[in-house]
Amino acid sequence: MAGWMKPVLSSMIEEVGWDDETQEVLVKFLKGGKTGAYTGFDEGTALALSTALSAGGMFLDEIKPFAAGFRYV
Repeated sequence: MAGWMKPVLSSMIEEVGWDDETQEVLVKFLKGGKTGAYTGFDEGTALALSTALSAGGMFLDEIKPFAAGFRYV
């Protein structure tokens, strides 16, 4: 993976990142420790998620329902 991961303060999410190769937003969850990869967004969305006051809220409102694709990595 080429890109970045950044820890966030959230009760739901441990880290948020971006994968340059696959052009996916990455979300590492606290529960289970799995990382989900979400397509259909740009790096700016990942940056906004990584600095959001509520990363979990933004994820649930703006990422999960509108993802073009999803997979665990």
